[in-house]
Amino acid sequence: MPQESCKGVFLSDYHVEQADGARSAARFIIFSAETNSTWRLGATELTVAKLFDGVRTYDEIAATLRSDQQVNISAEKLKAFEERLIKIRLLKVGTDESPRVDPLTSFNFGLLQPLLVIRLLRLKPEAMLTRLVHYCPWLTSSFMLWLAVALSLIGLGIVLSNYPQFSGSVVNALSGWWWVWLYVIISLSGIFHEGGHALSCKAYNVRIHEVGFMIYFLVPFAWTTPNQRDWGQLKSRERVMTILAGPLGSLALAGPAAILWSLSPPESFGHHLGVTGVIAGVFGATLTLLPFVNGDGHLLLAELFHLPNLKKDSFNYLRTLLSKRKGTQDHLLTKRRRALFLLVALGSLITGWLAVSSIVLVIVLLIMRR
Repeated sequence: MPQESCKGVFLSDYHVEQADGARSAARFIIFSAETNSTWRLGATELTVAKLFDGVRTYDEIAATLRSDQQVNISAEKLKAFEERLIKIRLLKVGTDESPRVDPLTSFNFGLLQPLLVIRLLRLKPEAMLTRLVHYCPWLTSSFMLWLAVALSLIGLGIVLSNYPQFSGSVVNALSGWWWVWLYVIISLSGIFHEGGHALSCKAYNVRIHEVGFMIYFLVPFAWTTPNQRDWGQLKSRERVMTILAGPLGSLALAGPAAILWSLSPPESFGHHLGVTGVIAGVFGATLTLLPFVNGDGHLLLAELFHLPNLKKDSFNYLRTLLSKRKGTQDHLLTKRRRALFLLVALGSLITGWLAVSSIVLVIVLLIMRR
């Protein structure tokens, strides 16, 4: 009789870090930047989890553990352990290591996923940032914080005090090739946004695993992934400051852009460029503050309720609710916590499908115009 192969796969792009503290010396943090999920495993549990590749048989895994780790675990116990890891979504079922899940709403759009989420760039910036801060320490000083605040307020003041003229400029500027310019500037504004996160992380000695750029529902989007152990050691106030540093970086772009708009002759290149810069800065700040995507707004909500895995817990609660089966911890949830989980899960689904519908509508309108 052929031996049964394991079903789960431990993804190669997980970030694995040893937990801090005397009691945590033999425990590890596993973090998925793809789904913004975190798990904790013991040293032996992690060793076993890494052996699940969707190819080995349970007997082969058991033999490897006996010969390499001097750990004796039966094939039956390995299968039960695998089922537990699959249930908490640490292991992916199948051999494809690309999780088909929307990184912002944590929802699976199936066949549309490759068209809606296009990852273009992933970098390891820690060494470069360390050198940059070494030669330019003022980048992480309070001076930069107050400069960003001042630029944001200047931009806000200029726009509000000249709102009728500015709104007219928006209508005049957003036509023809200036839509392309707006797309490019929104893409570049991600440098200010993620730069705010990155510099704030360095100010608090938080290492950065990864920065990246993708096209999400045709909208340019960037992200920063901090070291989860360093992040967990921060005080809540420091985490909130680091989260808000991104939107503040976007709004800081609006200051110089508003000045350029106000000083440039109407209908000139600088006039239109200033308008698109203000729009890009405000867009970059407000989009990521929406609480139902895995952005800054969601992180603030998770910090407020002290729930680091808010999105995952919310979808798990919705699944148990729809399946009419009670989860193991459901009896411990307060009415407030149940309402929060339901709101986040449904809000994420609605946000995702609204985004899909908007993209489909834009494509249909473009086809009809032809």
